[in-house]
Parts: sequence; C-alpha cells; structure tokens
Amino acid sequence: MKKLAGLFGCYLMIAALVGPPVSAADGAEIIVSADQREQIRDLISKYSYALDNGREEEWLDLLTEDTWFETPVGNPRGTEALRRWFKERIASRHADVQVRHYALNTIIVPVSEGIVHARSMLLYTRQNIKEPLSAKVYATGVYEDEIHLMDKGWRLVSHKMGTVLPLDSKYFK
Repeated sequence: MKKLAGLFGCYLMIAALVGPPVSAADGAEIIVSADQREQIRDLISKYSYALDNGREEEWLDLLTEDTWFETPVGNPRGTEALRRWFKERIASRHADVQVRHYALNTIIVPVSEGIVHARSMLLYTRQNIKEPLSAKVYATGVYEDEIHLMDKGWRLVSHKMGTVLPLDSKYFK
C-alpha cells in the first residue's frame, strides 16, 4: 500500500510539472514535457536578459524571420523591423539607467504539436546605476506569446505586451 501511495505521489508531481494533456483538432492528446516547459521558460527569460543588456543579435536569435510584436511602443514585424525597434529601444535609454523586464508566473498551454501559447505577468523596472536601491516600478503588464518549436529550438513567433490586458485570456481558461 505504501508503494502504491508513493507511485501515486510521483504521478501527481509529474502531472503538475507537465500539465494537463490538451486535445488537438483530431482528438490526439498534446503534452508538453517538463523539459520542454523549462526550455520555453528559458526562452522567455533569455528574451528579457538580451533586451535589457542590449544584445541585439542574441535577442534576434530568439525570434523567427517573420515574428511580429504588438506593444505600446511599436508593432514591428519581421527581422529588419524588429532590428530597428530594438535599436530604438536601446537608444531611448539614458546611460545611467538600467531597465529590467521580469516575466513572472508564466503559464504554458499547448496548441498543437510544437506550438504553445505562453502568458506571463510583466514587471518593468528602471534603476539609476549610480544610486543603489533606486529601482522603481515603471509598469506592470502581461505578455502573450506564441512560441513554436523550430530546428534551432523554441522561438517566439508573436509577442503581445500590454499594460491593460486582462489577467485572464481566452487561452488560459
């Protein structure tokens, strides 16, 4: 009985990590493994690190050639438009200010094999690097991302950011 209880506990832990199976249009179950979920969360984290540190090529490598954005500061589509958008974001920063994008509480929902929707809460801060403990929350919001598994791994296909997006979404009910 003890062994059965232990196995059931392991099943619950794995189910919590992997998430519930989702049915595709043909009725087949789609499961995103714990390893894939970690890769997707890493992609979202790398997006923020590359953007906040001004690493353009590293940032672009996380996207596809036709990725599109919908943000309060522009709606670029495609590599060249995204490259210009990135450069404008970096150029608009004061040299003494460090910005940070925190993507938190990410939920991942499979759409079909190799395609997921991810939703994260956003906390955006700015800090004067010459003044310790000067960080201020500049905005909060929500990221809604469509992410595809490509030859090079998971990549952002669309990225929607809004400061007034509802916390609930059609994908996460």
